[in-house]
Amino acid sequence: MKNWRARQIIERLDLTPPEQQRLLLILRVALDTLDPDYRANVAAIARDLGKSRRTVYHWTDRVLSAAVQALREIRVGRPAKQGKP
Repeated sequence: MKNWRARQIIERLDLTPPEQQRLLLILRVALDTLDPDYRANVAAIARDLGKSRRTVYHWTDRVLSAAVQALREIRVGRPAKQGKP
């Protein structure tokens, strides 16, 4: 059973079960790429998806690029105060 946060995200993004599975596997490869303590079997993931390892790495690169771009666009802190008219 998925936790409430996962259910909330799945519902908000309207993810189908195959999309959920694909996203989960691609995120595992992304984690493997960035975290030296995490190990993903990319060959097995590619096999599960019916794709080549090259395709899985390409998808992962696209997901990571989109995530970095989104993180850079997130505003942190309070908005600047506007002057009084």
